[in-house]
Amino acid sequence: MSFTPFTGVDNHKRSVTFCGALVAHEDADPFKWVFTRFLAAMGGKEPKYIITDQDPGILKAVPLVFKITCHRYCMWHIMNKVPSKYGMTRDDYLVFLKKLNAIIWDEDIEAAEFDAKWEEIGREHNVNNIDWFQEMYAKRKQWVMVHCRDLDMGGVMMTTQRSESENSFFKRFKTIEVHGAQVYSHKVFEEFQEEAKCSIDTLKATCSCRMLERKVILCRHVIWIYSSNGVKIIPEQCVVKR
Repeated sequence: MSFTPFTGVDNHKRSVTFCGALVAHEDADPFKWVFTRFLAAMGGKEPKYIITDQDPGILKAVPLVFKITCHRYCMWHIMNKVPSKYGMTRDDYLVFLKKLNAIIWDEDIEAAEFDAKWEEIGREHNVNNIDWFQEMYAKRKQWVMVHCRDLDMGGVMMTTQRSESENSFFKRFKTIEVHGAQVYSHKVFEEFQEEAKCSIDTLKATCSCRMLERKVILCRHVIWIYSSNGVKIIPEQCVVKR
């Protein structure tokens, strides 16, 4: 199941987690359900805008649930596709990429100037006849910085980086839980899983509780230390034979 965090940003530019969801399939129906439950959790108040990648399921689900929310696309995901769409083997690839980045990430350029430069770059490098570039230009108001800067805090949230960073943080705990399910009995694993959940909040780096000795399962403190240092399985000496 895929973990889906809803991450925003406050006026101090700090990440804020509104909620999280688990989805079994990444198509329209599960995402519609997730967005509906998110809206209910927010008291029916829609976000001013939401930033996602261009996943087909998300693209279908967003307009079915949100009526006034502006749906923006992640700039990083789009620019990451440029090499394959343009062709890295073309002699002018690096020149083209430099020109494109110069207008995509420019906060001071005006919308009309951006449109003119996009047309100029496309003509010089013969991309105006490539469908993907035509589609991205047609949808420029949903991802290009200059076309989104009038949104409140639009310059702060331009990519899904905050959400993906949070996702990466939680993934550090997933692998050690999967291994726990394999080596522990069902009852012991439930207790271990509670410790794993609490470790995310506690973030203590040392342990003096001696839970391993007292209850023969890892405590949240040790789990945190292992996870933060890249340990992906429970060390053998920490699994008591039963």
